[in-house]
Amino acid sequence: MLSATPNGAPRWLRMEPRPDEIATRRFPWRLLGADRGEVRQVLLEVAAALDRSRTAHTRELLERRALRKSLEETSARIQELQRQLNAAKAKLMVMETAGTAALEVLRSARAAAQAIRRSVDPSG
Repeated sequence: MLSATPNGAPRWLRMEPRPDEIATRRFPWRLLGADRGEVRQVLLEVAAALDRSRTAHTRELLERRALRKSLEETSARIQELQRQLNAAKAKLMVMETAGTAALEVLRSARAAAQAIRRSVDPSG
């Protein structure tokens, strides 16, 4: 019988077995037992599945990092655009205030010009 770890798992199934370790694992030969070819085939399939799983996991980690970086860049861009929008709104308010003041000056100037014309030409 294979020696076991405290949790009952075979020692060769320690924390992180590598696919190549699984695929090349040798077992003691017994007169009665599993078919060696079938065991070898199962181990090769398990090793391949583990390798695919680790590859997919690594790819997902890389994608997650890329997405996180993209999110950070997009968030920074949104903040910059928000700052620009607020600055543009402030400029617009100043321009609207200046426009209103200019309109009032123009109205006053027209009224004053009309008053001056009346004073010079009382008939018109």
